Amino acid sequence: MSLFLDRKPRSRRFLVWKTRIFAVAAVIALVGMYLNNPYVTGAALVLLLVGVALRFVPERKVSAVDSESGESDLE
Repeated sequence: MSLFLDRKPRSRRFLVWKTRIFAVAAVIALVGMYLNNPYVTGAALVLLLVGVALRFVPERKVSAVDSESGESDLE
């Protein structure tokens, strides 16, 4: 199981969005199971797959101009 652990800083990207998507998908899945509706449960599965797909979104490259302007904003 330790093969799948990614301890790089990029593994925390979109963590808030992954958590929100998981929570919404879990509620939708429970509603779908309660209503015995495969379409609602399928929609929850699609949402979970979107959350997993966020892991593979490439990082934005920060240019030197953006980093300089960001430092001046903090001062």
